[in-house]
Amino acid sequence: DPKTLTFAIAGLAETGKFNDFSIVELFLKNSNDQIKKISLHSLVLLDKERTVPHLLEFLQSDSLSLRSQAKKGLLKCTRYVQSDELWRIYSANKNTDLRRAILRIFVGLPMWESLGYFLLACKTDDQKVSDLALEYVKQWQAKHYSHWRNIKPTKPQAERIRLAAPVASKYIAGLKFRELHLVIESV
Repeated sequence: DPKTLTFAIAGLAETGKFNDFSIVELFLKNSNDQIKKISLHSLVLLDKERTVPHLLEFLQSDSLSLRSQAKKGLLKCTRYVQSDELWRIYSANKNTDLRRAILRIFVGLPMWESLGYFLLACKTDDQKVSDLALEYVKQWQAKHYSHWRNIKPTKPQAERIRLAAPVASKYIAGLKFRELHLVIESV
């Protein structure tokens, strides 16, 4: 019975141990989306780091509910998410909802890790995605502007922002853009 199985999986996650991960993981292959959904949720509770590959897989699902659950899980696991893998998925897919979900996940990444991706997403052909990316750039500026000089980006982060510089000059105005440019060039 799917309903009973759903409760059993949820209960195992609530009271289970690290070793129960492999038991719950088996239910990701179930044909019932509700069972897959509760399995994803449960795996996040049992071991965030080991769940990330499954979440990335289901983020690309045709099922909106599974994609939504994967996004929720990834938002709880951003510490373990590789941004370049998320960007690879973003670049390989034209689905507006998927791209918007990925941008939302980027919000949870460390300060300099997300900016380059937001800027690159601003120049996408999909207006809904581009508008959302621009909104995230604005939020990023408001949240991190006072930290630019104190926390330096890594070389890969700075390079990604350099690649997006033509876009950055359009969306980050005047003095802030010059300051951003100086920070990036100092790396």
